[in-house]
Amino acid sequence: MWVKRPNVFDKVMPKVKGLEQEEEDTSAKLETANAKTKQKAAATVRPRKKGIAIWTPILNEKVLVRTPPMSAAITGMTSKLMYIFEGPC
Repeated sequence: MWVKRPNVFDKVMPKVKGLEQEEEDTSAKLETANAKTKQKAAATVRPRKKGIAIWTPILNEKVLVRTPPMSAAITGMTSKLMYIFEGPC
């Protein structure tokens, strides 16, 4: 009364003989995983700015001077909104 149906997965999936076919050396797995993580980390690293812009002032050259912000409560000026540099001097 029971009819044996054909297994559909036999046609699609390859035959696996045993665990020997799927086994891979653990050291090889670790090497590939480390290589992948190093590649991903290298892709996210941005080149840093080079500090090659060295400026030396020349005699009688006009420059900006950094001043400490002093708030004036009477006029309503806070130090957060004041200019940092003063000049050219």
